[in-house]
Amino acid sequence: MATKFYSGNASSGKVMDGYVFTFEAVDITSGSWYGVYKTDDTSEQAALDKLVSKGQVSSLTKQQYDDCTKKKLERQSLSPQLKGVSEQQVVDRAEDQTPKQSIEDEDDVLEVKQVAKPKSRKSKKK
Repeated sequence: MATKFYSGNASSGKVMDGYVFTFEAVDITSGSWYGVYKTDDTSEQAALDKLVSKGQVSSLTKQQYDDCTKKKLERQSLSPQLKGVSEQQVVDRAEDQTPKQSIEDEDDVLEVKQVAKPKSRKSKKK
């Protein structure tokens, strides 16, 4: 049978007819991961078509699926750009920083005692 393509929430798996479908995360939409799934198994397609009819997942065309996976690859290939600073300058700065010293002597630690909240004096209404 031909391959079919689907989209759904990639944060949680969808369960139908004994299958658990985990969508490949490709993008964030409205604070949730949007994912895609492709299959050529007829029994998986039947279960996914049931989820489509319930509105839990959507059916995609091959072009839509390819566009989504292309976006994922573009997102993964992005690297942070440092404007006006070379990589060597970043490395030099990182090496120049000394790690914070840890407290080894207990006498250097301040003792904190629990203090009761002061009672407020309520003024009588006149």
